[in-house]
Amino acid sequence: MIAGRAEGSSHFSSKMVDLKWLDRIPWDEESYPAYQDFAVLPLLAIFFPFVRFFFDRFIFE
Repeated sequence: MIAGRAEGSSHFSSKMVDLKWLDRIPWDEESYPAYQDFAVLPLLAIFFPFVRFFFDRFIFE
């Protein structure tokens, strides 16, 4: 037992992060990507350089 913690308990309280929804995802199943999965790529292609420019110019001068 570690200083005041019961065995098997996490050091994260349930008030901080609720990760119970992760147990419902079937992690063992695989599927091929659908076209909807790639819909966000054009947004990332435009958004990422803008964010990098903003950080380089104003944050990391």
